[in-house]
Amino acid sequence: MVTTFRLLGEIEATVNGEPADLGHARQRSVLAALLVEPNRPVSTGALTDRVWGDRVPSSAQSSVHSYVSRLRKALAGADDVSLSRQSGGYVVRVDPEKVDLHEFRALVAAAKDANAESRLERALGLWRGRPFGDLETPWLDRVRDELERERFAAELDHNDIRLRGDGHGSLLARLSTLSAAHPTDERVAGQLMLALWKSGRQADALTHFDRLRRRLSEELGIDPGKPLRDLHQRILLADSKPDPPARQAPAQLPADAAHFTGRAADLDELARAVRDHDSSRVTICAIEGTPGVGKTALAVRFAHRGADAFPDGQLFLNLRGYGLGSLISPDAALATLLHGVGVAGAHIPAGLDARAALWRTQTAGRKLLILLDNAADSTQVRPLLPGPGSVVIVTSRARLRGLVVREGAHQLRLDRMPTDDALEMLRSIVGPGRVAEARTEARKILDVCARLPLAIRILGERAGFDPELGLTGLLDELGDETGRLAAFDLEDDEDSDLRSVFLHSYKALGERPARLFRLLGAQHVADFTAASAAAVGGITEVGAAAQLDELVARHLVEQPNPGRYQFHDLMRDFARTLARETDAPDAIQVSTRRLLGYYLSGLTNAGTRMNSNKPPLTLPYPTDVLDTPFSGLE
Repeated sequence: MVTTFRLLGEIEATVNGEPADLGHARQRSVLAALLVEPNRPVSTGALTDRVWGDRVPSSAQSSVHSYVSRLRKALAGADDVSLSRQSGGYVVRVDPEKVDLHEFRALVAAAKDANAESRLERALGLWRGRPFGDLETPWLDRVRDELERERFAAELDHNDIRLRGDGHGSLLARLSTLSAAHPTDERVAGQLMLALWKSGRQADALTHFDRLRRRLSEELGIDPGKPLRDLHQRILLADSKPDPPARQAPAQLPADAAHFTGRAADLDELARAVRDHDSSRVTICAIEGTPGVGKTALAVRFAHRGADAFPDGQLFLNLRGYGLGSLISPDAALATLLHGVGVAGAHIPAGLDARAALWRTQTAGRKLLILLDNAADSTQVRPLLPGPGSVVIVTSRARLRGLVVREGAHQLRLDRMPTDDALEMLRSIVGPGRVAEARTEARKILDVCARLPLAIRILGERAGFDPELGLTGLLDELGDETGRLAAFDLEDDEDSDLRSVFLHSYKALGERPARLFRLLGAQHVADFTAASAAAVGGITEVGAAAQLDELVARHLVEQPNPGRYQFHDLMRDFARTLARETDAPDAIQVSTRRLLGYYLSGLTNAGTRMNSNKPPLTLPYPTDVLDTPFSGLE
């Protein structure tokens, strides 16, 4: 029995050559979400996120169960594939090379020998159209974009091989189409110029270079890179041995963040860490902090300031540890990094160990600045560390303890902005005059924003876009705690929507710490200890301490002093909203009664200790709230 799955086009499956009925669009989305990561359990929460995005209906979990059941029936005749429930989610077990997406990636990775051209031809031939057909969800869109970038890179690698031979004539039409679709892509331009030149059309090749040079200057304010200029010079001199142009040093940093303000001490700390860099090893700086605190903006600002110290280039890679789109696996990340330093896809080996070894070899002794953004954990980052000589900056919402302990990474915990810096950021967005006119309101808005740069930017841009709203009107809008987070919605950018940013971190939690996070948010207390959190959760103090440790490690809860924990205001609003949406009102009420019982028990014990010769203090509360014994005075 042979089962195949096709995702590089409409989603299809065949069992022994016969098409399987995969059902309606949402059901096919569930199958696609599992097939993108075959043989790995996908939690129910992750599945619902992939299939519905942030608009998950209350019936989502039961719907997923029903869809999986129907998919099992559709594949009932297949003995080489199974769909099962595991570890709080679902897993599809299948040979990855029976899924065209993974077959494509395997062929591209293996295209490194004399058979490279045929392997790339087979890989590109697997594409039948737009990945996942007409299915549209934020997660599928991200995976689709990633796949189309991989296809584009594979096609260019294939073109390079053909241009080294006699394939220039048959490539001209396709390269003209690619050039029209990617008019500022210098690699495409170089391939088209080479094909024109080798076809005896020297004048057309030179004309294309002039056209590109003018476009780059007018639209981007830059000149063509050195490899393209070198090719242009060789064509002018009628060099008799044209070859594909060499790659230039990578310069992949994103644009600097608008309205970046403050952070002088943090920039200085990074500068000291890099200044003390030992060329015999890799210097690693790990920037961590709560969602929306500006980790990426800080890293990019520092990288731009120090770019000249890294003549071999700057690489940037979003590892998608949190956010829309699937997590970038280390082996996929290594393929992207190797491609960035000039290794053609045909020469990138298969397998994580082989790729990591080639990456270290390619980067040893080079002065590269590598920015690995949005890492999930140390395990994801470790294989991506280059050979000695380079500097790596990693940003993450999690504490990268493994990198600190094993690799000696310099750890920088990014705090929320000081009030003066936050006020300066707001001035830069809405204008100093408007802030001066409503200084009190501005400070209150910053308090509501918890002095998070992302939140300040969102509200500042709203106020700037709508001058009639004003800071006073904006503050009035923020007065209702139950709907406060809606003020930070960005309909056209889910990755920067504040609730979405928080939600991606929350979804990385296990079931138990997620429950404790919600129930703590539902309580109207300024801070809490492990003991009071245990009362809220109805769990042991040891269990509460472990769960709080995970919440702190993911920067969903703050620990301002040893043993004491708190939310910032926006995170509390988020946790409270999740509790209302997720937990039954009775469950929230019970948790509050347990917390009340804990505090009342503490008062009773305190009264007894202070008045040992007097009768026990009697307080008017029902005995059933004393579910959790008091274990120490707060």
